[in-house]
Amino acid sequence: LLRLRSGRLAVVAEQNPDALLKPRVVVFFDIASNRRLDPMDLNLGAQHCDDQVAGCESPENWPFSDLDQLWGAPDLGPA
Repeated sequence: LLRLRSGRLAVVAEQNPDALLKPRVVVFFDIASNRRLDPMDLNLGAQHCDDQVAGCESPENWPFSDLDQLWGAPDLGPA
């Protein structure tokens, strides 16, 4: 779970082997307004992208039960 400089939260969808701090992410939450956003794919390594990773957030500090779905993890069903 990443906090972006824009004040949004995102999950990493794909690493960027050339720049580890510029992965492709799925943005889904606005911290300032404390509201969910429609998930949006954002490539932090793209030339036109002006957002950056500001830090990591612990998922335990946020009430999100669907992080697996946001980053595209397969649904494994009941354990």
